Amino acid sequence: LETTILGSWRQRPKGDHTVRSNPDGSMTIPTEPGISVTLRVKTPVASPSRIRLTIADDVTWPSADSGAAGPQPLDLILHVRGTGPGRWAEPGSTRETHIRRRFPLVGDTLEAGQVRDILAVVQALPRILPDLNGRPPVELRGEQLFAGLALYAAVLDANPKADSPGALATGISSLTLINPPASFRDDASPQFLGAANLLDHPAAAAIASKLRPVMIEKTNPKMWASAIEFAKKDRSCRLTVTAE
Repeated sequence: LETTILGSWRQRPKGDHTVRSNPDGSMTIPTEPGISVTLRVKTPVASPSRIRLTIADDVTWPSADSGAAGPQPLDLILHVRGTGPGRWAEPGSTRETHIRRRFPLVGDTLEAGQVRDILAVVQALPRILPDLNGRPPVELRGEQLFAGLALYAAVLDANPKADSPGALATGISSLTLINPPASFRDDASPQFLGAANLLDHPAAAAIASKLRPVMIEKTNPKMWASAIEFAKKDRSCRLTVTAE
């Protein structure tokens, strides 16, 4: 799976590491040579309870922690390649179809590149947010297609516990998936070349839950029955699936 999605990404040069600040307060972050993504930061929090990184196409901030006393999370929104301000084409347009068809010609998919964007930004957080106190954990969030991207970023995260000396958040500490696709056959599912021959999303969720808590919300629990059953047998899994 790592070969399918990441290829030689871990060994390839990441290009220019300069983070550029934009007039609207967002940041432009290079993730691969010639590829940049946009990161938005809500009102800065000096000592946040956690970093809540949402993968999205628009600017819809998650709700504050209801009833929580003390520090609130620091909210970030990440627009991966081809989305947000860096959108290449209108969704469903002929141009978008042509762009998507080009990726398999070089052994890649758009969604595989978007997963690499997520991992690159997570790894770069200590450099992007150098003024944070301590090392708050990183919660990765996504809805529908973006939940699928977040799922596979968590599966392929090289350092989920963020326990490297001197690291702020080099790993994904928890995962929240809202109404995610339950199969590669779903229209809202990300696509990776050959990945469906290896596993499907419930298996990926079970794998991810062995490394960090995974919450799947607003879904039909029956679609995730195999992952739930696996989690019951393997006590190291931390998987919660709810219909709400």
